[in-house]
Amino acid sequence: MTAITYAVRGLGQALKGLDRVWAALILLFATLAVFLPEQAAESVVFTLRAFGWILPFLLISVLLAAWLKAAGADRLIGAAVSRSPVRAILLAAAFGALSP
Repeated sequence: MTAITYAVRGLGQALKGLDRVWAALILLFATLAVFLPEQAAESVVFTLRAFGWILPFLLISVLLAAWLKAAGADRLIGAAVSRSPVRAILLAAAFGALSP
């Protein structure tokens, strides 16, 4: 087999493992870049800025979840919300109201 065959196989394997949502997003931006290049650039900048604003909250939530799991508190929280759906909704609403 030639190097091109290996490259095509490698690309095929990479695309097979690509999530459909990411593939759709890439296709959307590629289509936008072909038909409206100015808008594509603005959309990329907007998306990256929005991600930059959300990133600290994502990091805090991941670190908090890891800390709760390491401390064993995830089982306590799971027990608290699994008893009653109404209680789970009220707890989620309270945490949602208190979080930024």
